Amino acid sequence: MKHFLYSYDSKIDLILNANGSYENQQYVSSNGFANTESTNFNSVWMGFNYQLDSILGEFKPSIEFQIPIFEKYHYQNKTASNSLKAFSTKFSLRNYSDPLVSNFYISVLKNFEKNVGNIKIQYPDSYAIGFDMSLILNQRVSLNFNFAQRYQTALKENSQKVNPTTVLSTMGLGATCQVQTLQIA
Repeated sequence: MKHFLYSYDSKIDLILNANGSYENQQYVSSNGFANTESTNFNSVWMGFNYQLDSILGEFKPSIEFQIPIFEKYHYQNKTASNSLKAFSTKFSLRNYSDPLVSNFYISVLKNFEKNVGNIKIQYPDSYAIGFDMSLILNQRVSLNFNFAQRYQTALKENSQKVNPTTVLSTMGLGATCQVQTLQIA
């Protein structure tokens, strides 16, 4: 996935996301081993991020909105492509207080009905609430923590539920280190 961000002005960033894949399958055939390779271009999403004025002096709210310009779908060995059949939005509150950077967000991914072959598919909608935090120890090292709680609706095929709704919790802990290279003359 490639994510491009262009700062239009001090409040608006333009976003372009492109997603593709490369697949190499190896298998046993009658003549020994064989393989197949495929490259797929799956989607392009376009949108913006708008920074609002600070509230309470410390929190910087922002709103992000994206729509698919092109998106390829695979379902039961059939492939189709559509555009403008979904949208994603995210509301964030960021706080930049040295040495702590924190971000609280609420996001929604809404999918509309799509046709793949003769089947009408309603991919799951997703609703999330999350928190990201980075403790900056010095110029080169930070500790990172994130937590998200997601609710995903059921997948529907021809208006019939195929799977149940899902609740997904994720948590991450990590560190970011910038390593300086030494040059020996």
